Amino acid sequence: MPTLSAADVERLRAAIAGRMAPATRRALLGDGRTFVRWCAQANQVALPASPATVQAFLAAARAAGRKASTLRRYRSSLVWWHAAAGFANPCAAPGTGTAVAAAPVPPDEAILGRLDDYLALAQRAMAPATLRALRADARVFAAWCAARSLPWLPAAPETVQAFVDDLGASRRPATVARYLGSIATLHRAAGAANPCDHWRVQLARKAHRQEQGARQRQARPLGDAELAAILDRLSTADSAALPLRDLRDRALLLVGRDTLARADELVALRWEDLEPVDSDDPMAGPGEGTILIRRSKTDQAGEGAGLAVGRRDGGARRVAWRHRGGGRSGHRHPHRGRNVPLPQPRPARLRRTDEPGGGAAGGGGTGR
Repeated sequence: MPTLSAADVERLRAAIAGRMAPATRRALLGDGRTFVRWCAQANQVALPASPATVQAFLAAARAAGRKASTLRRYRSSLVWWHAAAGFANPCAAPGTGTAVAAAPVPPDEAILGRLDDYLALAQRAMAPATLRALRADARVFAAWCAARSLPWLPAAPETVQAFVDDLGASRRPATVARYLGSIATLHRAAGAANPCDHWRVQLARKAHRQEQGARQRQARPLGDAELAAILDRLSTADSAALPLRDLRDRALLLVGRDTLARADELVALRWEDLEPVDSDDPMAGPGEGTILIRRSKTDQAGEGAGLAVGRRDGGARRVAWRHRGGGRSGHRHPHRGRNVPLPQPRPARLRRTDEPGGGAAGGGGTGR
C-alpha cells in the first residue's frame, strides 16, 4: 500500500507477529486481505481508511449476503489494523476518532503469562465445557472492546457496564451473568482488579435482569411416547438382523430411561461399569443390575454413584448388544476378525431434560 511508510509496515508486521491465538491471526489476515482487495477495486485508500470507506465496504459486504456476525468481525479487524499502525479508528462515531499508539489487543506480556499459568492449571481442575465457555466469552468481550478501541484486560468498570448495556437487548440474563463470571475469572487470573465488583456493573446487571426477566426457556422432555417411536425405528422381529450400531443406540437409550443419566454420562459408560445381579436370583431379569456413573456434572471429583438398570426390557436390549459383540472391554467390538473402535454417539445428540413426566433421558431429574 503506497500510503504506508516503512515504519508503518514494520509496526504492522510486529503487531501481527505478536502473541495471539492462531485463529485470531488468521481472521485478522483474512479480513485485512478482503478489505484491501475491495479498496483496490473501488479505488479507495485501505490504510488509513476514512469512515466513509469503511461504511461503503460494510454496506457492500452486507449486500453480498454476509452475516451480521461477519460484519462485526470485519469491523473489529479494521479497528485492530488501524490501531496497530497508530492510525485513527475509522469505525468510531464521527468526531471521536483518535490516533492510538498500539493495538488494544492482545494484553501485555506479563498479563498473558499469568493467564497461561492459570489455564495450564485450569485444564486439570475444570471441566472441558467450563474452559470452552471461558474462552468463548473472552473472545466475545475482547472483540466488543476491540471494535471500540478499548482495552479488555484489564477492563475499566465503565467498559464492562457499557458491554452489558449494549449486549443486553440480545442476550438473556443467564448469558450476561456467564459473561460477567468469565470476565471476573480472567481478571483474577491476570492479577488485575475485578471490574465486575464495581457498583456500575452490579447495577447494570440488575437493571438488565429486571428489563428482560430471568425466566429460562426449557426444552421439552423426551417422554415415553417419543422413546417408543424411536425404539420402534430401531427394532425388528429378529434382533440378529439389526446393525450393531442400532443395537448400541437402543441399549443406551434404555439405560438413559432407567438411570436418568446425562448425555455425557451415557457416552462415557463402559461394560466394566455394569455389575449384574446374582444369576441365582429367581426374580432377576436378563441384564438387570447396577451401573456405575464414574463422574457427572455434580460430581467433578469422580466419587461415583451406582444406579439401578434393567427395568422393563432395558436389560434384555443390553444383553442383545453384548451378545452381538458390543461386550468387549471398554467401547470396542469385533468386526471381520479384528477389534476396532465402535464410534460413540456425541453427547449433544442424546437430549436430557429435567421436567417432570419425561420418560427416557429426562424424567423427573436425578437430584445428583
